[in-house]
Amino acid sequence: MFCNLAIRFGVNQSDIFKIKGDILLEKDEYEGAFECYKHVLYFENDSNTINDIAVSLEYMGKYDEALNYYDNSLNINPNNVLVLNNKAILLIKLKRYNEALSILNEVLNIDENNITAIENKEKIINKIK
Repeated sequence: MFCNLAIRFGVNQSDIFKIKGDILLEKDEYEGAFECYKHVLYFENDSNTINDIAVSLEYMGKYDEALNYYDNSLNINPNNVLVLNNKAILLIKLKRYNEALSILNEVLNIDENNITAIENKEKIINKIK
């Protein structure tokens, strides 16, 4: 209801759909979130929006599609640490550890103190042992 009201008052539609998508994602309504993020893409074809789409697809269990969106996001911004970490986490779920390690090393080359990358790298190393 808030989102519909904001649209009537002329609030930036991109922002509204982003907020609505985030709310739906929090409520585990992944398909609705996906649709909202797709609307945001009409206004903003940026790395973070494409990442949001990938995350919603991942939560829906559509892993191959999610990986494609992560790759598309990285084509726009190859140094987006959030996207790199998200892709690595999905690859860990898929037990593609070598690929995930490679991506986590990329993250650490960009940000050597990135906690997410450090923790996930340790998880992989412990699984491989």
